[in-house]
Amino acid sequence: MMAPQRFQVKDVAHSVLWYHRDHYAGHPNRGGIWNLGNGEIAVAHVNAHRPYRGREDTFHDYMHTARILLQRSFDSGQTWPQDQETVIWNRGASIEEHREWLFGDPSDRQELDMTQPGAIFHFGQVAAGYDLEQEEQSTGKTAKAPSLVHFGLRSVDGGRTWENRPTVIAPPSHRDGNIVANFPMVQFENGVFAKAVTVGGGQLPDGEVCMHVTDNHGLTWDYMQTIAADPLGISGYTYPSLLRLPNGRLLAIMHRLNSGSNGNIGNWPCLCVSDDGGMSWSQPRVMIRPDQSPWPAHRKPLQFDRPRTITSNAVPVPAYMPQAPGAPMYRAPYPVLLRDGRILVILGRRKAPPGISCILSEDGGQTWLPEVVLRADGAEGDGGYPVATELDDGRIFTAYYFCTEPELPFGGPRHVAGTHFRID
Repeated sequence: MMAPQRFQVKDVAHSVLWYHRDHYAGHPNRGGIWNLGNGEIAVAHVNAHRPYRGREDTFHDYMHTARILLQRSFDSGQTWPQDQETVIWNRGASIEEHREWLFGDPSDRQELDMTQPGAIFHFGQVAAGYDLEQEEQSTGKTAKAPSLVHFGLRSVDGGRTWENRPTVIAPPSHRDGNIVANFPMVQFENGVFAKAVTVGGGQLPDGEVCMHVTDNHGLTWDYMQTIAADPLGISGYTYPSLLRLPNGRLLAIMHRLNSGSNGNIGNWPCLCVSDDGGMSWSQPRVMIRPDQSPWPAHRKPLQFDRPRTITSNAVPVPAYMPQAPGAPMYRAPYPVLLRDGRILVILGRRKAPPGISCILSEDGGQTWLPEVVLRADGAEGDGGYPVATELDDGRIFTAYYFCTEPELPFGGPRHVAGTHFRID
């Protein structure tokens, strides 16, 4: 059988947006990307001090004390002047300060026109809700911890200034907890915005994807419809984006993962379709075929994920329990609706060999051309969470976090990297 024809990428060039030897700079989709035109791009990421003395310095709980750092480029992402860096908000503030910011005097809210040029949304989370008993995975002990509160924050000048008080985004009444990240959303002609949100227990493995809408420019967000959920609890859905095609069709692109201890199995990008403005949705279907995977050709000898370990009396030991070995296959797909109508999806891969790839649809998401690897040089699987945009000259720019120094402990500092490329 003839191998399927892949689309071609060319002029691939990698760069570094933000790097520091003792910082964890990561998770750009928890910050956002905004293409403001004429070569101006803003990218935000999560940024915190980490000395990388032990494996715990690579844990994602670094987010709890991090700042959300916005960078700005005026040459389509070629350079990122340090004097253009600003902090959108700082998770390192006290719980009392965060609670005042989130739940204080509502008269501080501002009427903003989010349809005007330069108007952008940022969505974040902070541990400032009521206390919950949470189990510490490494010790098995329970402790009181504040729940995560998710919110939206608005700017009308391209992220140079932000509103005084954010919009708290609560989960729908049938589920506890939600995750609101910075993936593409849609705007209808009547000024209503729609955004896909993960809800369910505050945990990814049992999550469902829902559609929320605002008809007041983001002063409030309301649950409207469930897009994807598994009533059997075998799979969860998260990291969702919404795209609106020229014919009005809505696409919800998301990430599927299994529940329970096998949560790393089944990490695949999925797609749902709506032809009635989000009132009803098709069942999720996987967008990548394993028989067309390009990754086997990039794997080095004896490069594979080992079974996970747990800590017992401060000593790492193998964890012989039912769970996936190592990192998940894919993480957090990010779609871009190109000006010519094609749909490009950027993917982070964490399973060895770790890297960044993309897939392309030329028929509105009905079929997808085989995956193309942009880079496969990750030192560890901790990376990805891409954001992306199409530039004025037709190139694609994607930013993500990565580590590329296998000679250093834990693969080196997590930093924000970027890739420019063209699609033939």
